[in-house]
Amino acid sequence: MSTKDLDIDKIISDIMARVKRAVDTGDTSGLGRFMGLQIGGIFLREAFKILLEVYEAIGNGVISFKPITYSPTSPKSNKPIDLTGMLILPEAGKKGNIPILCYQHGTEIYRPYSPSKFKLLKLPFNFYEFFLAAMFAIRGRYAVLMPDYPGMGGAPVNMVQPFMVVEPLVRSVVDMLEYVVNNVVTEKKGEQDCFLWNKQIFLAGYSEGGFVTMAVARKLKQDKGRYTVTACAPMAGPHELYQIQMKKKFLTREKIKAGHLLTMIIRGYHEGYKDKPEISGALTREAMRFIPEENIHCERLWDWADGNHKAEELDESKEMQDPQCDQLSDATQKMLDDVKSPVAGVMIENNTYKGWPVEIKDERVSHINLFHAEDDEVVPIENSKVAHKTLSTLGYDIKVTPISPLTGPGPETIHARAGIPAMYKAIEYFEPFIKK
Repeated sequence: MSTKDLDIDKIISDIMARVKRAVDTGDTSGLGRFMGLQIGGIFLREAFKILLEVYEAIGNGVISFKPITYSPTSPKSNKPIDLTGMLILPEAGKKGNIPILCYQHGTEIYRPYSPSKFKLLKLPFNFYEFFLAAMFAIRGRYAVLMPDYPGMGGAPVNMVQPFMVVEPLVRSVVDMLEYVVNNVVTEKKGEQDCFLWNKQIFLAGYSEGGFVTMAVARKLKQDKGRYTVTACAPMAGPHELYQIQMKKKFLTREKIKAGHLLTMIIRGYHEGYKDKPEISGALTREAMRFIPEENIHCERLWDWADGNHKAEELDESKEMQDPQCDQLSDATQKMLDDVKSPVAGVMIENNTYKGWPVEIKDERVSHINLFHAEDDEVVPIENSKVAHKTLSTLGYDIKVTPISPLTGPGPETIHARAGIPAMYKAIEYFEPFIKK
């Protein structure tokens, strides 16, 4: 994206004025998401520092960004479905070879907040992970690919995100990689909107993005194709989707923060398994009934998980706030509790630490570091520990690195507070592996 028609100094000045106004009044609504929180503290200071560093890098021509559209073919339908994503390019890529980094974003349920929808004049913190991904382009000089995921970005309005369903999520990442390699990589210095590639690929992502990152690394390892992953950083991902994430968190009938995630899984699996009636037919609007059974107003949550509503709308809804209510019907709860049920079976199939081939040294996916906060209350660190144990026995260079969350006013969860320090740790971890 060219910035010649934009007054970057004015944009940065405007952002700083909004920050000052927030500090003076406590009203953070002019900055976007996780705002409505108290101002101050380490978390928001770090968030503001990142925001300003990215704006200044754009203004100084250090990085540029542009949304892209690509049309993969679904192996299930054999019909082209336009997918979208954001490409962030460092100016250094016009002068010398740089690596690719595929950055898989965390859970986003509101289509207008997809990475490809970011514009300089929009509320910045509604696009929080765009700024985290841009830091990789600034600090590490990567060409950063950010797929929106199916059902997001420029997807058809009737298409719902297949939340936590490996195959379509992985396909969206790999197809974006293919598109960029075939259409944006160049061998000529100075070419506009293109970059010189050093043939290295890095993978990183947080939360749902950590889950997708792990799955993409496995896919590229299994395929034995032309792509070799130098290193990957799956951060705070739910790699043991069924036994840990579902049974120990979502199915306990205890109220958890970020309660919209269960709604997203139910509707996402309905969407991702439309070709399997035993799955899609079991996970329907009727599954989203509160207890007792006659109280069916929770079905509205199903309608809200359509890409046109914000996570806050679900989490702050009457349905989520009612302490006497639960998201699932008794029948759905019983089905999900049964490890032999078809639905449990497909969730187990989507565990991202299973199905890896035995590691062969010097071949694809060389280094893996699982960054995770010890006390993560949304995605327990046991997810990363299980993945580490399994892949270690297969010979992979893999480790778990605990992350200390930022303190002070900010997001409610440790899970969200650990995102910024995890990003910095991943940039530091990748640095020694980059070809100079």
